[in-house]
Amino acid sequence: MTSQSPEGAAVPPCPEDHLTAVQRAILDVDEAIIRLEERARHELTRAVVEKYLCADGTSKALANWAMQPLPTLWPVVASLTATVTVAGEDPDAARARGREEIRAAVTARFGPQTELLHLRTAISPPADGQQVWGAQASVTVQFGTKAVTRDGAIVNTNRLSQGTQDNVTLDVDQDGPRRIGNPIILTTELDPDTDAPITANPRPAAETVASLDDDTAREVLALRRSQLALTQAAIRTTTLMFVRSVHHVETVYERADVFLTGLGLAPLPRAYRIDLHATVDVLMIADTMADALTRCWQADQVAELPTAPRLDTDKPRLLPEAVHLGNHVWRQTFEHTMRAWIRDAADLDTARAQGVAAAADYLMRLRPPTQPVVTVTAVSPEPVIDHLLDPATD
Repeated sequence: MTSQSPEGAAVPPCPEDHLTAVQRAILDVDEAIIRLEERARHELTRAVVEKYLCADGTSKALANWAMQPLPTLWPVVASLTATVTVAGEDPDAARARGREEIRAAVTARFGPQTELLHLRTAISPPADGQQVWGAQASVTVQFGTKAVTRDGAIVNTNRLSQGTQDNVTLDVDQDGPRRIGNPIILTTELDPDTDAPITANPRPAAETVASLDDDTAREVLALRRSQLALTQAAIRTTTLMFVRSVHHVETVYERADVFLTGLGLAPLPRAYRIDLHATVDVLMIADTMADALTRCWQADQVAELPTAPRLDTDKPRLLPEAVHLGNHVWRQTFEHTMRAWIRDAADLDTARAQGVAAAADYLMRLRPPTQPVVTVTAVSPEPVIDHLLDPATD
């Protein structure tokens, strides 16, 4: 867009090479913010369409990131005038033809789910010697329109309600829609390419920063950088919290990693996965084997589990028989299955040793056992996505 000089000559847009380094840096950050928001909305919309995420929770996340929520379907009742010229041998035939064409045009304009609540047609007589009639109808239509806000639904309604559709001229009621209902959440009806499009070149125009003096430009740059950093941190924290909430879904880790890296954020932490099996012997005082087993289960249920930040543990399995050692002393064996997630290990052997040590330390603090026997059952030869994530630190 060009401006006008006092003499009336067009002034070309300000090129970026006339900007200071700070002004260009503001444009860089603004472009990064736009790309981040567009990519985040696009990918989350696609996940909703694929029924991987729920639409309501996704819109809340976007709102928490100060981004536009997903579009919803707004039920609208609107009034408009439709006119068309039709051929007919008499007024009744012309009226019927006009109603048919207006009904078809309105349905094509507003969508197949459109309902005509009211359609009253008037006929204008043809010119002498002709059989072309003018049909004018007052139409009340009920339909749904996709929009982010109520104001957006009104804009869509006014846009759809005027213009030409299949030779039928539509004119919106100047008072606007009669009624707009509560929005309906959409899922598979969304389209990432149209409802959350990605701009090919989102860089703001140079004119947006050209008038900033040096001090103001530096303040604006600091604010923009802070905004970008806070949004990136919020996206990452929300993503990790979601992963933790559905950690039992194996594919969530890979999808979250692809989502974050697609936004230009750091990938999820990597760690060696060490699968472990351990047996622990526990001594119990009891009169019978049944009493010993009962006491073991009771002790296991009330024990306060120690923290094991690098271990993912399954519920222990109690072997079905206890061994009587004499003098009312019984030895009961527990089996444990665990996974250790070892970060920052120099190599696989180091990670394996750290996993075994972590498991042994955990079991020694779990209950007063004899020395646990820990064996490695499987390892990841290379670091994989760590499944033990902390939104506060990761």
